[in-house]
Amino acid sequence: LQSKLFEVDILTWKLASQSFFEQSPQGETLLFINSIPNWVVTSEVDQAYRKQFGHQLHRIVMELTEGDELDNDITQKKKQAAVDAGIRIALDDFGTGYSTDAVLLKTKPDFVKLDMSLIRDIDQDNHKFTLVRNLVELCHSMGSKVVAEGVETEGELRTLMTLQADYVQG
Repeated sequence: LQSKLFEVDILTWKLASQSFFEQSPQGETLLFINSIPNWVVTSEVDQAYRKQFGHQLHRIVMELTEGDELDNDITQKKKQAAVDAGIRIALDDFGTGYSTDAVLLKTKPDFVKLDMSLIRDIDQDNHKFTLVRNLVELCHSMGSKVVAEGVETEGELRTLMTLQADYVQG
């Protein structure tokens, strides 16, 4: 199965993009697509994708999973190829794995998706509240939008609105 992951990734990107643009041909709605870490598409695949969707690539956001080490050459090449194509970058699951301010500085994502482990019960946990408040301020100062993942209660939602998270996902 491991040998087929790249084919699955290519198919996912193509079919997700095709379906998204058929349903939402114009507008500001964004499509977030997870990306297999540490793999860069071939130039042929890249050119075919750009040819088919090039006029809409600014509406796609490639999610790099924060739990994977993002400090290697392959991931940086992948990020640069996406940026060159007009695709935005999201740092997914921030708060797990290799969480450091250095990852934010090196990645310079358009979006930072805070892991649900930071969000759950944020309305009842002062330490989480303080940490997320500081992360939101840091991300905003860097020009990144914040997406809070795993919002399940009205209290969590109200707290995140107070902290000025840009988007919630639940």
